[in-house]
Amino acid sequence: MSFLLEKAECNKAAFHHLKQLKLFAAAIHCGYYYCIQKIIHILKEYYTEEYNRGLQSLKGGHGNRHRFYIEEFSSILTNNRKEQREVRSLLFQLRTLRIAADYEDSEVSDVNIEAVGDGINKIQRLIRKNLHL
Repeated sequence: MSFLLEKAECNKAAFHHLKQLKLFAAAIHCGYYYCIQKIIHILKEYYTEEYNRGLQSLKGGHGNRHRFYIEEFSSILTNNRKEQREVRSLLFQLRTLRIAADYEDSEVSDVNIEAVGDGINKIQRLIRKNLHL
């Protein structure tokens, strides 16, 4: 198992554990990073050429990298434009929830945590269905 995939699985386990402890902000952080690390692993392991070419053209910080990972992943996950938009929208929603959980002076509700849990489940189903991983 790659170290990145191992980190992703640790973040997924941490998400579920932190959710049970009602530590929602930390759980959302871990849930988002599970998805991003899983996506990076898939891109690096199975779509190496596209991954390397895309990273070379990037400018800016990690936020741009996350955008690249999301865009690239959604395009390899499915050829259906509607599904691509849905996957991008879901991942950007998770990103927005993670940023709010990490940086905003606001309460994190169980609605937010459920949205992240649903997002994780949907990404996992789509990976199994479309990429057979």
